[in-house]
Amino acid sequence: MDERRPARLDSASFPPPVSVRPPSAVDPERTVQDRLASAIERAQVGEDRELAQEVRERGEQLATLLYGLLRMSRFYGADNKAFDGPAGELASCVGRLADLLGPVTLVCVQDQVYVNDVRVRFGEKTGKPGELGAELSKNNVGGVTFHARPTDEAVRALIAALSLAPEPESPRAALMRFLDQHGVKDLDLGGINRFPKVGERSGKESSAQETHEVFERAGETVGQMWRNAAAGHLTNALALRRMVTEILALGPEDDEVWRKLEGAPPHVAHAMRVNLVALTLGQAAGLPESVLQDLGVAAVLHDVGYAADSDATGELSHLDAHPFQGARVLALRRGFHEAKIRRVLAALHHHRDFDDARGRPSLFGRILRIAEDYDNYSRPEGGGLSPAEALAAMVPYGGTRYDPALLQLLINRFGRFPPGTLLELQDGRIVETTSLVSATSTFVAPRARVVQLPDGTTPLYEIIVELATEGRPRSLLRSLSDAR
Repeated sequence: MDERRPARLDSASFPPPVSVRPPSAVDPERTVQDRLASAIERAQVGEDRELAQEVRERGEQLATLLYGLLRMSRFYGADNKAFDGPAGELASCVGRLADLLGPVTLVCVQDQVYVNDVRVRFGEKTGKPGELGAELSKNNVGGVTFHARPTDEAVRALIAALSLAPEPESPRAALMRFLDQHGVKDLDLGGINRFPKVGERSGKESSAQETHEVFERAGETVGQMWRNAAAGHLTNALALRRMVTEILALGPEDDEVWRKLEGAPPHVAHAMRVNLVALTLGQAAGLPESVLQDLGVAAVLHDVGYAADSDATGELSHLDAHPFQGARVLALRRGFHEAKIRRVLAALHHHRDFDDARGRPSLFGRILRIAEDYDNYSRPEGGGLSPAEALAAMVPYGGTRYDPALLQLLINRFGRFPPGTLLELQDGRIVETTSLVSATSTFVAPRARVVQLPDGTTPLYEIIVELATEGRPRSLLRSLSDAR
């Protein structure tokens, strides 16, 4: 028999996920949550308060100086001596912050200003809170990242760039070219984003376009993080945390979040898929939203060690070395707080077994081990299994490779046919599952969309099938080429 042919669902050759317990009135997640309670209590967001206070004060100074220089540019050219004092002060301020934080990122989010992870009080003395953001947004700029202390000349070039009349197309790219022509290398301009608060949603369900835009921005954010890491620049967690917040606002219950990522580089797509599975598992475990934000950031950063210099890995292979390299890269970030510790441990532990003789991995490490292996089994570059087969392949290793409580939670949430599973129906249609388990009836019968009609053609419009009420599955597919 052709090995690519689909297996019949009533055949013994198709291994169902063993030890699967569908949701019931007993609520099987309750026991799991109780077992995780102590870990959750330790997973509260922690901050180094003294560091945060110093960043807040110096961040306010940085925002005020930048705003003042932009206002001055309305009356003087950037080469005017009037800029000597303020430009030097801004460079000095960035230098002091860089000593504390590494790269310094100032971000305007609507009428708020952040320096790295800390919100600063801008506008109370200098004007309206949103005015700095309004100045930057003229050129489609939402923030500035200093990778090192700038020279006074670099500050002048930045002010001159931000004072230019916006280019009709890609104004931010035009400013970056201007800075490059003036020899400014250790500085990046970020785009404009509106970041919703955790739990914020519109009154209606998110549209496919809204979800597409969120994931497009997320892909750009992850790609930029990777490029920064490859260039030896430390990662600012604020952009990643806000990206995770947007995804949490959509929620894994939104079918659109499970659509395949198109066009993203493999390492970016992998990081985003691991992030989504990890957040789904973290929500099932009852982690509070503030901790889910940190989990999402850790998930995106878990493979950052691959971007480190491989020459520094010594005798270890790149695969074995990247957890240590990732932990080293994340540990270089200034400050000492639980968020940093959890990210370092997640990078260090995400390949360690649950029963590792060196000790049980951290909570984030255990979650990421499951999320990454699931994606590795099911992506073409990895095992090439269907999502259902990937989950079934992991089940026998609960208690050895994987935390059995967490693995059970993922099974309860994903069901027998996780999102992205291709099924051939009895009527010849091929569908791709799109939904998580919402009730006992959907554990083996999720919602799906038709991707191919019985005659082999693609539907002209989207057709949604509720497998709980229509369309009995006949066989499981790994790809459309496996169809009869």
